[in-house]
Amino acid sequence: MSFKDTTTRLSHTTVALHWIIAIGFMAMLAFGLYLEAMPRSPEKGVLMGMHKSVGLIILGLAALRILWRLANGMPQPVGRDGKGARIVAGAVHILLLIGTVMMPVSGIMMAMASGTGLSIFGWELVAATRGTEGFVANEVLAGRASAMHGLGGWVMIGAIVLHVAAAIKHHSVSRDGTLRRMMGRSVGA
Repeated sequence: MSFKDTTTRLSHTTVALHWIIAIGFMAMLAFGLYLEAMPRSPEKGVLMGMHKSVGLIILGLAALRILWRLANGMPQPVGRDGKGARIVAGAVHILLLIGTVMMPVSGIMMAMASGTGLSIFGWELVAATRGTEGFVANEVLAGRASAMHGLGGWVMIGAIVLHVAAAIKHHSVSRDGTLRRMMGRSVGA
């Protein structure tokens, strides 16, 4: 079992955090788009609760991943891409790491500012303050957090598309072992 990333192999922790967060985050983006298109209803409220719950779990995992990156450093590239490509790749990686924190944080800000409260699968973390009269705790903050969450989702979709395209390029064109390493295998194997 490897605990440190190397140029030929990534640790099990790195691989597990990457794929769990990647799959969860992409599912949440798709789920968020689905929810956005839904009319207001009790069913949408239940689904929003699920969306918030999974978002909070992703936030915890993303925080763990960032701590892991700070302790372990960013993985060194396997390929021999030019300086420009390395800069873009680094920027996209940083954007993805930040986005996996900022999307849940903006969701939390929306929930808190709108007074809907916060819970994880029914376990209440922050009680709702919205009364039957539809009181919004901080309408301006709720609106800004909503805008940040919506725009952030589209930015993240773009970053994910670039990231996936680069992975395909590394695997199919460069054939440098980058994707193989991200699957937990050795580059030379």
